[in-house]
Amino acid sequence: MAPGAERSAQRNSATGIGDLRGRDGGRQRIDRLAASKAHRVDRHGGGDSRRRDRWGHGGHVFDGRGITLRSDGVGKGSALGVIAVVAFVALAASRCSSSSAEAIRATLPTEEVTQGEFVEHLTLRGEIQPVRALQLTAPPRAGNLQIVKITPNGSQVKKGDVVVEFDVSTVGRTLAEKRSELKQARAEVDRARAQGSIAEEESLTAQLEANYNVERARLDVEAGEVYSHVDREQNKLRLGDAEQQLTEATVSVESDRSTTAADVRALNQKHTKVDADVQLAARNLAALTLRAPASGIVSIQPNYRASTPGATAPPFRPGDSAWSGATIATLPDLSEVTMRARVDESDRSRLSEGLSATVRIEALPGIELPARITQVSTLAKPDFTGGWPPHAGSTSRSC
Repeated sequence: MAPGAERSAQRNSATGIGDLRGRDGGRQRIDRLAASKAHRVDRHGGGDSRRRDRWGHGGHVFDGRGITLRSDGVGKGSALGVIAVVAFVALAASRCSSSSAEAIRATLPTEEVTQGEFVEHLTLRGEIQPVRALQLTAPPRAGNLQIVKITPNGSQVKKGDVVVEFDVSTVGRTLAEKRSELKQARAEVDRARAQGSIAEEESLTAQLEANYNVERARLDVEAGEVYSHVDREQNKLRLGDAEQQLTEATVSVESDRSTTAADVRALNQKHTKVDADVQLAARNLAALTLRAPASGIVSIQPNYRASTPGATAPPFRPGDSAWSGATIATLPDLSEVTMRARVDESDRSRLSEGLSATVRIEALPGIELPARITQVSTLAKPDFTGGWPPHAGSTSRSC
């Protein structure tokens, strides 16, 4: 190829690689070789055969897609030819990779993206408590009590059935003492009435006798013309004495009646008080037996006095001591229940009043109860259920 033809080919390479074929339909050779490559060959002894083989035998360096590079041409066109080859290879690789990606996408399952509601679930464990429950409490003002018998937890009872029995020895002894006092008070009332009746009878007898003496003395005075002057004066004196005795007898009768009435009234008050004590002791004795006010399931309550720090309080059982007013058992109304659970402070922001929830009870497998959050506590409380140290940042909520 003439030098002019080579320069023309180099100019064509500089403008692009749109048409690299000659008019005769054959491949047109474009001799390109970077000057740095040629100089590198010259600096190593002017042409090591192995060094030349690195660039290609017979002056050919790279052959691809109708482009042939030679090592005997030097200039700007050679550098542009290398760039064109690299661009062409990159273009071919990108087309190959894009076609492969399209093939992969064609085999992958696809789904249309839509905007919807994101539901987040939070699992909590807590205690189920009834909203309403009938309480069975120890009697008030009964002092220290000891449980003798108690119905097992979860037992089905009917109205009037015995649920809890306390030791009745102390209250029974008190009741016996009060009943004895009541009998004594009743006897004292009867004795006072009898004594009053006797005193009244004696006073009435004395009054009648005095009245008789007055009448006799008056008759003697009225018959004075028969007697001497001395006798008449003596009869007048006897009449005065008889009238005085009658007055004293009348006053004695009234006094005895008033005294008897006062004594009987005082003894009746004592009797009433003792009778009230007996009735109270009888009620306390009856209260030591707790009966079911309605039919239902018995729920034995925890005995907090028997618990240890950091442990769950055990339920009441036979032999335990109970204090006055302590709730021993309940009969829950299972038509409406509530759940109280503890939630970490990190999850508290995910909860709010009114959110729907589902409650599952271990004792009722396969049953889901619909619920709704009704309250979230505003203050965080330490959680000591796992021992020391407490779990940081936990709050209580009920739903």
